Amino acid sequence: MTWYRMKWVPAIVAVGAAFLLGVGAVTDSLQSRTASSVALNPNHDCAYCHNLHGGSSMQLLANPVVEALCLTCHGPSGTSVLKVANHVYDNSTCTDCHVSHSNVRNWLGGTNLKLVRDSVIGQEGNSRPVVFESRGTNEAEPTLHSFCDGDEDGNGVWDGVCDTCHSDVGRHTYTESNKHGHQQGATCTRCHEHVLQFKTE
Repeated sequence: MTWYRMKWVPAIVAVGAAFLLGVGAVTDSLQSRTASSVALNPNHDCAYCHNLHGGSSMQLLANPVVEALCLTCHGPSGTSVLKVANHVYDNSTCTDCHVSHSNVRNWLGGTNLKLVRDSVIGQEGNSRPVVFESRGTNEAEPTLHSFCDGDEDGNGVWDGVCDTCHSDVGRHTYTESNKHGHQQGATCTRCHEHVLQFKTE
């Protein structure tokens, strides 16, 4: 090896080492990010919603219309036993009330059930906190932090999953005159089924 080739060897080695260290740093960063991020819903395979080689949008979604994507499995002819339909009153999409990947922490520090968001946007455009940690007395669970707990914790925030919008200050109001007293602490979906767009039969 001639001297002019030899003088480049340390530089090449240095560049190679820096590259490998950089790859290691990126790998470490990805591993720590994965470890600290919320886990995916174990009932969902990524390929149910994402198409690695032909997906639409930056998220590689199998269908760019979120509602249609969810109803692929959760609609009438879908494979999931959990059948749903969108909220009839305001043409909401699934992701207005649910997150895609995992249950989230709510503003009181607990974890919401059924992939329910930690907040929703009210009709006036304000963000409203949601606390949904119990399915209510019909499911033999506590009334507190259920669908409609009537502010049982007394903190002045109507943050039950149904209270959030169906209140005097929410997006909609109940048709009953007693408002929050309507089946307080019960499992709302016993009468207002998700598959019927929360309408009663």
